[in-house]
Amino acid sequence: MVSLKKLKRYAIIAGISVFGILLILFLFRQTIFLHFLESKIESFNKNHPGIISYKNAELSGLSEISLTGICLTPLNNDTLLKIDSLNTEIHIWPLLSGDIVIASLFINHLTLNIDNKDSTDNFSFLFKKRITSETDTLQNKEKVDYHKRSELIFNALFNHIPEQLSLSEWKIIYKHHADSVEAFSQSLELRENVLKSVIHLNDGKNNSDIQLAGKIIPDERIASFKIVQAGKKNKIIAGLVNPLNAKASFDTAYFSFIQSNTSTNYNELIGKTYIKNVKINQPSISKTEVFFGELKFDFDIRIGENYFQLDSTSTAYFNKLTFHPFINFTVYPQKQITLKIQKPSFAADELFSSLPEGLFHTLYGIKTSGNLSYNLNFFVDLSQPDSLTFFSELKREKFHIERFGKVNYTLLDSNFVYTAFEKEEPVRSFVVGPSNPGFTPLNQISPYLRNAILCTEDGGFFTHRGFIPEAFQQSIVQNIKQKRFARGGSTITMQLVKNVFLKRNKTIARKLEEILIVWLIENQGLCSKERMYEVYLNIIEWGPNIYGVTEASRFYFNKKPSELTLQESIYLASIIPKPKYFKYSFEANGILKNDVKDFILAIANKMIKKEMINPSELENFNPDISLSGEAKTLISPTDSIPPNLDLELKIP
Repeated sequence: MVSLKKLKRYAIIAGISVFGILLILFLFRQTIFLHFLESKIESFNKNHPGIISYKNAELSGLSEISLTGICLTPLNNDTLLKIDSLNTEIHIWPLLSGDIVIASLFINHLTLNIDNKDSTDNFSFLFKKRITSETDTLQNKEKVDYHKRSELIFNALFNHIPEQLSLSEWKIIYKHHADSVEAFSQSLELRENVLKSVIHLNDGKNNSDIQLAGKIIPDERIASFKIVQAGKKNKIIAGLVNPLNAKASFDTAYFSFIQSNTSTNYNELIGKTYIKNVKINQPSISKTEVFFGELKFDFDIRIGENYFQLDSTSTAYFNKLTFHPFINFTVYPQKQITLKIQKPSFAADELFSSLPEGLFHTLYGIKTSGNLSYNLNFFVDLSQPDSLTFFSELKREKFHIERFGKVNYTLLDSNFVYTAFEKEEPVRSFVVGPSNPGFTPLNQISPYLRNAILCTEDGGFFTHRGFIPEAFQQSIVQNIKQKRFARGGSTITMQLVKNVFLKRNKTIARKLEEILIVWLIENQGLCSKERMYEVYLNIIEWGPNIYGVTEASRFYFNKKPSELTLQESIYLASIIPKPKYFKYSFEANGILKNDVKDFILAIANKMIKKEMINPSELENFNPDISLSGEAKTLISPTDSIPPNLDLELKIP
């Protein structure tokens, strides 16, 4: 047994040894610190396609660090980060267990320059390893683990955030092609988990100031941020005009989340966001300013190894309307998109009274009663577009229109004035009804023409309720394959609604409004199918300043609509998609091109299968036609097809 005297001696020796070690560490702390710093920088520079550098580094006391001239630069790209000076204090005791806990961080003159192009950028190198051999090249091509990458980001946010942070004279520059946005602030302060700053935004055309307030609680992994527009209200927020071609303003925006660690398979962010008094003007959405009083979203986002998911426990609030979307994007092994919305029975007016001002021009102000239910199911494997599934259904229960909005859609069932547009400008107005000498009733139009157009444009017009889900699905598949909007899948009802009630500009809002109006007309029986088809045939464009079947019959064949032959009718049906380019259907000598003849013959055979004509009507059938009206004079031997004009005829 060790005596008390020996224990005291051992304790004195141990104390002297520890003191000696601490003394050595203190005396040589600058050398040790520089060695540690250089080893970490060397490790980063060796393992990443980028370089960290600095001009000077000092350690004061045991825990105060000062750095100057810091640079972070990717290989073969623009510098990402520059810092003039950085001063920080680190807690000593956590270092003994390998943890870095920053007590304070003071940064002066920070510039973060984010350069993002289509195929390259100057920031993703942070997540990559430097390629030094062929083996490294193969390893570097391994798929990104988005779960691990997001975990790195959130660990950097929550595990290493200082107890006290001060940034003075900092700016962030974001470049995308020729566009750039700069955010600048004199200071940003974080004290006792509370974040404050006033930020000036400039995109070269607009500038604005926003007040930023936030709260970050690292131990609970909670973050929240609130942005309030400073100064003049309704001022355009800089930074959106160039990259998004949008003008937007708002009063207040809020975003908060908590990072949940309940699963080891995915990162989960549960939170909420809202934005008040929003005004947006974006040409692809709407040609006029759109106003939202408040938009809210409670979200549950999951980030897995190879996917991003919005769980259906999320709730979107759109004025009075609420719904629970499910969205899943799988990145690999194949890119797949899933979208589901299931909204059981709800008051119809929740939908129609939630339509924002400026977004649905003719519907705004409509009043309805009864209930609706909605179901959407969408899936596509982008590597196999034909695998696409699409189902969308809006059901009604005791639904009734109590009051129309700005337009009464029953006008289709009476005489009305129609205005034709070209390039969004009105060119002609005429009455659709018996008071117009150029109006032809449906029963006085050749059945050949009526049936030919049904074959080429909408075979199920008299049986469906405005939509053909299969056509929607096929159009989406074709658009994915061609990576552009190549096909619309519109029915005759949709074309009619677009022409009669809506402006010609192609926007998301116009398409959504078109769908809702079609649903109302078809499901509420606001107009008979026969009357809709009659109006359609009397207003559609059929050539240069040629509108309606009466003008078309005279312009092309110098006939009445009732006198058209089978081949003449199919030809008129074939040019509806691009009527102004009718002359490219002919050779220079005025003879119909072979592909158009083949199309006419194919449609004629399709009409036989649908029992629209008898087989005997194809005996001695000649698909060729001869123009005998004014159109004949417009065919010129020097005409050539304009570039990028798709005139390919496809059998529906």
